Parts: sequence; structure tokens; C-alpha cells
Amino acid sequence: MDNRNGVRATSGNRHGVGSRARLLDAILRAVGELGYEAASVREVLERSGAARQTFYRHFDDKRECFLEAYDASFARLEARVVAAANSQTDPEARIEAGLGELLCFLEEDPVVTRALIVEVHAAGPAAIARRIAAMRRLAAMFDAARLGASRIDVSSTVSADGIIGGIEVAIQAQVRAGRAEKLRSLLPELTAFATIASAGIEESPRSRARTGRESNARA
Repeated sequence: MDNRNGVRATSGNRHGVGSRARLLDAILRAVGELGYEAASVREVLERSGAARQTFYRHFDDKRECFLEAYDASFARLEARVVAAANSQTDPEARIEAGLGELLCFLEEDPVVTRALIVEVHAAGPAAIARRIAAMRRLAAMFDAARLGASRIDVSSTVSADGIIGGIEVAIQAQVRAGRAEKLRSLLPELTAFATIASAGIEESPRSRARTGRESNARA
């Protein structure tokens, strides 16, 4: 059976996979509730029920555990966003479906969302690099949604990066204000913002030139 982190458990590794999953969940909850600096390994052990030697068998330190938990959570988020966007054909509907799933995922667990959206900034340069990479992937997903593409090109446009950046700021403001459980209320506003901004991308000289090159290549 697949566990929540996407690792397939077998009779030989089920116990290790289970303890690792509990540790990943525990660190996100500890960080979300206490803040990254205050969330100690001891706190993670108490929440997970794991022994200290089990923790250090899986991770070198708290930071490594948090980074893996962050990556696993965003992998699940990205899979859901892509599936939702791909369920639609109209570009605006694809954008709305993807954004809706993004907000739904984050709204489901406000404590974990605070760890992913707010506390990641306190977890050091490696965590910031992971956050930047995650935002780039979301921007690529946005590009794929508005272009109706099934394949995601991680070299997204600067404009798409800016749109995702604006969406992240809006989400982060809600989370910092303690309103993560109401994130879906942002959907109409964020969809309008993304749709209007997307229209601006399509009208840009660079976009028209790229479209022309693609048309000539197909001719």
C-alpha cells in the first residue's frame, strides 16, 4: 500500500516507511504550531512516538527532516493541481480548477500550511531554495494550464513567475492572519487576477513572436 509520502511499503520496509512518514508529518505539525526555530527534535519525537535513534537513522538533523517533509508535501500538492487543471479544456477553466485545488489542498490542514507557506522562510538557505524551486514549478504548471499543454516545461515565463508570486503573497497574507481555513474564499479574486494577467502575457510582443515561431514551425 502506498503511504501518504508516495513510498511503496513492502513486508521488508513497512516499519521503516511508517516511522519515516510519522516523523515527516510530526515535523510539519511541530513547525506549523511552534515555529521552525522552536520546533525541536524532541518535540518531533514526542509527536511521532518514534525513538531518537529512529529519527537519526532517517535524518541527519531537524533541517533535513523538514526539507524532506516540505518536498513530499509539495509533490502531493503539485500532483493534485495538475490533475485538476487537466480535467478541463478551456484555458480559463483550467486555471480556475488548478487554483481551486491549490487552495483546497492548503485549506485542508492550516497547521501544515503554515509550515509550508510561512515557516519555510525561517528554515535556512536550503529551504528557501526549495521554496523557489516549488514556486517555479507552480509557474510552469500555470503556463501549461493557460496554454492547454499536457507537458510541463519548467522554463516558465517571467510573467508566469510574477503571477504565481502575486498569488503566493495573497495566500501568505491569509495564513499569517490566521485565516488559512478560508483560503478558498480567495478563488474568485485569484482566478480573475490570473486570467487578466494571462491575457496580458498573450498580448506581449515576446509572446506574439513566440506564437509566430511555433506556427511557422508547424507549417
